[in-house]
Amino acid sequence: RGEAEHHLRAYEEREAGTLAVPYVEPCFRVVRAYLAGDAGPAATEELERLQGSTNAEAVSALRLLRALRDGPPAEAAKTMAMIAHDGSWFQVGNAQRVDCRRKPITRRVLGGLVEHLRHAPGASMDRAALCQAGWPGERMSPSSAKRRVEVMIARLRDAGLRGVLETTPEGYRLAPERARVPPEPAR
Repeated sequence: RGEAEHHLRAYEEREAGTLAVPYVEPCFRVVRAYLAGDAGPAATEELERLQGSTNAEAVSALRLLRALRDGPPAEAAKTMAMIAHDGSWFQVGNAQRVDCRRKPITRRVLGGLVEHLRHAPGASMDRAALCQAGWPGERMSPSSAKRRVEVMIARLRDAGLRGVLETTPEGYRLAPERARVPPEPAR
């Protein structure tokens, strides 16, 4: 719910009525209905009608709608995640360990989130810091940086961190109550 409200505010501030994407406004109309507790059959019909969109913003809006409609998976909300201090792997609950060693950008972004969790539990890491962690020294436009971070966050969630990696108004964070970092191996 908090993530949906955050994205809705960001969308409204950014677009302010100058919408060029025909799918996004109907998506956010449905998000507003769900947040107001006023989503009935019309909202479900609108969601089904918008399913075919390939526009990135519409796909994100649809993902939010599904999350609002279905709610968080019960097991994801309660499951603990073990995450390597350097982001090289993570394991959620009893699921198989996810190896990130051969995915350097994923490893660096996750490692940055872990480092942030260790030094400032509960605090969020902003997009600029996440971009610097994942693509150090690389020059890119602000919109490209924003999109890269959003895609990486979505990939981490899809890989198993959905109930652990949270969106906040300030950025992103590993939920301190669900993420654990085992001690670093002795050298």
